[in-house]
Amino acid sequence: MTKKKAVAFAVFLVFAAAGYIYFYGGVFSKKSITIMYTRSRANVMRRPNPNAQNAPPPPVSVTFALDTEYRLTAVKVIPLAEYQKNKYSSPIWDMTSDSNSPPTKAFAYGENIKGMHPVVKGAKPEPLSNDIPYKLLVKAGKILGELEFTVPGANATSPTNH
Repeated sequence: MTKKKAVAFAVFLVFAAAGYIYFYGGVFSKKSITIMYTRSRANVMRRPNPNAQNAPPPPVSVTFALDTEYRLTAVKVIPLAEYQKNKYSSPIWDMTSDSNSPPTKAFAYGENIKGMHPVVKGAKPEPLSNDIPYKLLVKAGKILGELEFTVPGANATSPTNH
């Protein structure tokens, strides 16, 4: 083999190895946060009420679970219809971290996540409305995750896990 052929073969091997790593190695693939959620009705103890048929159902709480622990840097919830029109629409819950937040694997909608604070000082999360789809956006550094979820309406028979 001549020197010219050996160099050409070496260059071919380098490009073949780089192509294999790029397509099959996942080195350059974007990582994402996998998010699951659970909806549950608050278990409120009440005295029996003769007008129980007219009583509103207990509030629904939404809890989010991540595939592993992340140091969250941003958490937002936006009504899906608004997000589809404009991905920069105002969130109804917007948390951020200015420093190194502790690793988190789960949190509930509206809670004060350790190491995070509202983007707008003193802002409170808006209550979730029944049967309206929402988009949750989570960020941990450069890693992103998103999830669409809905809170069941008053006619829902039982909460569902997703």
